[in-house]
Amino acid sequence: MSKNKLIIIMISIIFLIILAYLFFAFSSKTQKTGSGETVPATSSDQPSSKSTYNNQSSFPSSSTQNSTSSDATKKILPDDNTSYSVINNANNQEETQKSFDSFTSKKASDGAKPIKWTVFSDSNKNIIPLSSTAKNLGLNLKASLVPFLDSTDYEFFHCTLGNKDDYGLQMTIKYIPGYNGDEFDDAIKFMKDWESSILSDTYSILFPGIQFTSTQLQQTLAFKNGEYRYANVVLPDNTKKSINYGLVGNYLVLSSSPECLNKASLELIAPSK
Repeated sequence: MSKNKLIIIMISIIFLIILAYLFFAFSSKTQKTGSGETVPATSSDQPSSKSTYNNQSSFPSSSTQNSTSSDATKKILPDDNTSYSVINNANNQEETQKSFDSFTSKKASDGAKPIKWTVFSDSNKNIIPLSSTAKNLGLNLKASLVPFLDSTDYEFFHCTLGNKDDYGLQMTIKYIPGYNGDEFDDAIKFMKDWESSILSDTYSILFPGIQFTSTQLQQTLAFKNGEYRYANVVLPDNTKKSINYGLVGNYLVLSSSPECLNKASLELIAPSK
């Protein structure tokens, strides 16, 4: 092989090595830049509610869940069918109830969608903790369940499907550092423990405006497994509705009908804008 040919081969090899290096360096830089541009950073001012999750199930495996770690007072940025229910005094039961009544009395279909959401906040749009809102609305949360809930990541929802109105509550299971157990499995366990008193504890938000007697609130509910965990409820006029609940991603969702719970679940998994 001539000296000139050897030099040409060596130069070609060096040129190919340089090209390969430039290709991989450029590819790595492009991937990092693309990630930053297409996936918005999560702000502490944005809610984790109505985010995309990979799993929808009544009792999913805990390995499929996503966890939240912040339980501090925060602001939300609602989508186009979520509103703030602004309360000037978080301890004012009458003001809170009046705001909730306003939310439930207006059909969800008054807007473009069959479901609407609200969260209670102060005038600066800081979310009022769920414990305060629940107390003012006559909602008695299961005491053993409360430590698993993010107190500022919750929303009430209202569905209008045809001429039927139903209501519900989305709560968020939070990550508990150092917890010796599984937050999601244990939350479902405590939900099942709650079933015996869940009607009397939640009727004020699931069946707003319906006047139950104390005896009617003590009716025995036979919960069953279906698409969600559910039990039929006999109303004072002898018609039937139901209490339904399930885990959807990080969210524990409770509603007065399976259709409304399903509608809420779909929005939690794939938010519509």
